[in-house]
This record gives sequence, structure tokens and C-alpha cells, in this order.
Amino acid sequence: MRSSLKKIIIILLVIIFGGLSITRIMYINSRQHVRKVHTYKAGETFEYDHFQIKAADVNIYSADNMRDMYKEIPKEVLAENEIVIKLEVKNIAGEERMFRIAPFTLQVGIENGGAIDPYVYPYLNPGLNGKISFGEEETQTVMLVFPIEKTALEAKEQIKLILSLYPEKCEIRL
Repeated sequence: MRSSLKKIIIILLVIIFGGLSITRIMYINSRQHVRKVHTYKAGETFEYDHFQIKAADVNIYSADNMRDMYKEIPKEVLAENEIVIKLEVKNIAGEERMFRIAPFTLQVGIENGGAIDPYVYPYLNPGLNGKISFGEEETQTVMLVFPIEKTALEAKEQIKLILSLYPEKCEIRL
């Protein structure tokens, strides 16, 4: 009799704590704000973090095409295919600012995580590193380059340049 009473009490406590946990989780989730997503198209000019940005040109090149255009790039550092995005960036903050490209990623379909090709980027942007200093009202062109798989191109997946994910997502459809 004692063991069955203990089992009943334990079962009731588990049900009560489970119900309280579910109630708490539902309460917290109901209070969360829906994250804003800012989506722009290639060729469109928009403001981002006190900069005016435009993805002026987007092209996909094979390794051979890249070698023809940029003879100084060693063959062994090129991916099979590279997507090159020409960004026109203008500082509109009214003071000197740093523009950081390191957080930018490429999203192909639903997969995130394509980082800037660190081996090819310096050849397309001589003298520029991942942090670009902009004077007041200064405009510069930055060539972003990402390796991209042939299967993604053949599947004709939606390709996006992700500028930020948090606190608001900012993306450019390419």
C-alpha cells in the first residue's frame, strides 16, 4: 500500500511540474517578438548600419574564367565556381566609420554558412582587408567572392547575401 501511494504521489508531482513547465514555456514564447527581416534585391540601394549599400553587379565564374580575368590568382586557391558580388558602399554617418565584411555570409536555398573566400578576396580587393575604413561621405567599391557548388547552380536555388542575422536579419536576393 505504501509503494502504490508513493507511485501515485510521484506521478502527480511529475504531471504538475510538467504542466507548469509547459505553461512557462508557452508564456515565454508568446512574449517573444517576431524578428524583422529586411530583404533587398540586387541593384537596389538601401541603408544598413549608417552605410548606403548597393549590390551593383553579381556574376558567377568558373575557376578558368577567374584565372583568365585575374592572372595573379594561383590556380590551387580557386574553387570550382565562385560568385562575385560588386558592392558599392557609401558612408552616410557624418563621421569616419569601419565597414566590416567578415559577418557576411552566402545563403543558398535554405542552407546558410558560405563564408567569403579568404584566398581570393585579397586579389579582387588589393589593399583592403575585412575592416574597411570609410571617411565622411566616402564611397568605395568592394568585391565580395564566395565559393559556390555546381549542384547549387544546377538546382537554381535562391541565392542571398546575408549581411546580418541579429537583432534583425538583413539580406540581399542575388
